[in-house]
Amino acid sequence: MTKDECEHYVDDVGGKVLGMSQAYAPAMKPGHGCEVFSLFRRSGLLPGEYLDRQFDNGREHQSSQSD
Repeated sequence: MTKDECEHYVDDVGGKVLGMSQAYAPAMKPGHGCEVFSLFRRSGLLPGEYLDRQFDNGREHQSSQSD
């Protein structure tokens, strides 16, 4: 999903792009009937507080990859 597609998608659901995304590379090419998962949360936290609480707790195993 491109940045423009992401921004359009969150506009449709009344959200905000926080500059952080996660993706998983499947072992095989998705075919007919493949499920796609996305997660939305509503929160009263400020964006930075939300990311710290939900995604930067010190136990994650993540890496960054630029386009």
